[in-house]
Amino acid sequence: MAAKLAVLPLVTAVAREACEKLAACVSSTALVRYRTNDYLVPTTYVFQDMVVKEFIDEAVILCGGEEIARHPRFQRHSIFCGTGNGLPAMTGPVA
Repeated sequence: MAAKLAVLPLVTAVAREACEKLAACVSSTALVRYRTNDYLVPTTYVFQDMVVKEFIDEAVILCGGEEIARHPRFQRHSIFCGTGNGLPAMTGPVA
């Protein structure tokens, strides 16, 4: 019992994020698909592997541990082109 209690502070000291993580790949059109939504990333990352972290209010896209895009979370079956990538904001259902 004492050994378990000695390990417990080490386990609880680890920082945790309230998000869902998924590995993804950037398409030729610079979009990362996460579930049924597409998120735009800079074109320099085409065909590279990414990690998408989906929080309650936003989606964060990482490449090699570096954040490359951050978009608000929205309804399913949508495409988001955020202003953070130098493009005008465009959201809405895919037709």
